[in-house]
Amino acid sequence: MKIYTYENIKKGLLEETYLYFKFISYLFAAPIAYAAYKLRISANQITIIGILLSIPAAFLNIKGYYISALVFFHLFFLCDAVDGVLARGTNTKSLLGKYLDDLAHYIFHTLFIMTFAFSVFQKGYKILALFLILCFKNIQSTLRIFRINLEVINAI
Repeated sequence: MKIYTYENIKKGLLEETYLYFKFISYLFAAPIAYAAYKLRISANQITIIGILLSIPAAFLNIKGYYISALVFFHLFFLCDAVDGVLARGTNTKSLLGKYLDDLAHYIFHTLFIMTFAFSVFQKGYKILALFLILCFKNIQSTLRIFRINLEVINAI
């Protein structure tokens, strides 16, 4: 088994376009990924932790604790960045990891948006709830089509 250093793990960082993701990746993802590597936590296990974060986020959304739910939303993005950095930095990318990552996004985003829409619907903001559901449905369809197109391109 190859021993990886912090510098190896940092090589797993992607050049992010958006300032928020640069902030998350450069300040937090590499150190946490290195700690996970030292603790023998795999990238797929971190992805599963991200999926499990959807449960308290959904509960907090339903209860109307939106700021607390947003904390879990950001923790999900942190897990998403960490699992990618860890997999690329330790050369443990896998097909299972790719599909787990997609599954994590579908589960977390669906639960987060739908429970938020349900909560605002219960508070009487029916138009906002409908708008959220319609926008989210459109986004999910676009992501699915984009993923299929990438798989077709990669197969050629």
